[in-house]
Amino acid sequence: MDIDPPINLMFKKSEFGHASGLKIKASVEFNASDFNCRYALIENCFFEDNVEFKFVNFKTGIAFKNCTFKNNLTFYSCSANGYRDEHLVHYSVHFENCDVQYLNFWEANQFERGLRILRADEKKLIGAIRISGLQTEVNGILLEGLEMGLIELHSVTTNDLRFQKCNVTAFMRMSGNMFGSLSFIETVFSKDIFIWGGAIESSFVLNKNTFKDQVRIQKVENKGQFTISGDNFQKDLLIDLEDDGNFGKLSKVHISSAVFGNSFVLDGGGQKIDQITISCSQDISGSFEFANCLITSLTLSGNNHKANINFKHSHFKDLLIGS
Repeated sequence: MDIDPPINLMFKKSEFGHASGLKIKASVEFNASDFNCRYALIENCFFEDNVEFKFVNFKTGIAFKNCTFKNNLTFYSCSANGYRDEHLVHYSVHFENCDVQYLNFWEANQFERGLRILRADEKKLIGAIRISGLQTEVNGILLEGLEMGLIELHSVTTNDLRFQKCNVTAFMRMSGNMFGSLSFIETVFSKDIFIWGGAIESSFVLNKNTFKDQVRIQKVENKGQFTISGDNFQKDLLIDLEDDGNFGKLSKVHISSAVFGNSFVLDGGGQKIDQITISCSQDISGSFEFANCLITSLTLSGNNHKANINFKHSHFKDLLIGS
């Protein structure tokens, strides 16, 4: 069905707002007065122009399923709170099998139960995800099975951000974010990654990923454990705790079964690191350099076959080397 606005009227009165099978050529703007329903579902719809949600309270949430957005899909200062069992979607904002050219979240969106984007159809694509100002309290942000381009995340506060089984074809930039945990799992990153500033409260996990370009992490306050397990870095992983006299933090580091095409470099900037553990085996290789680190406990275990491990201008309190 080809229609022009007002699609907005479909969400004004009913408890459950539902739009299905629509093809809309004109741009669409939803504002606060357009949503009176407790929950909304938009499915099997095609939008040729920009779609914007401005200052909308989605109540318990909104879901998009099997939709196509040929231009920008943007959320400005929107919110969602609460949960209803009958909707079977545990996230405030849920995307399933959607094709979106540019997905944007601007200016202090607050989604209590988080954001989930997943893909079942291999032909679907998220061209770019740009987030500046987003806060969640439960569930966090889950990106699962996606084909994605550009990723930019700034001033995000969430208990968990997870990339799982994705293919990211463009560069990724993160700055000033506050994560409970951050995880990259079984994901391919084709371009460079730069993570600057902000904090990670509990854990930063890299597991079975492929990084085809340089990964750089600078002045991040990582209060939990940083884990590298089964990852393939075709170029460099560079971690610098200092930037222009300001310092991040790295409490614990655990490295196992990782391949570095060029090098792993950690410059501690003279900061204390509580624990570094490297589990050597035939599955760990490349050049490792730890510089300017104050290490409370260092453990090197296993049999080192292909790794070149160096420490420069560093101090140790406890050192354990064993098999």
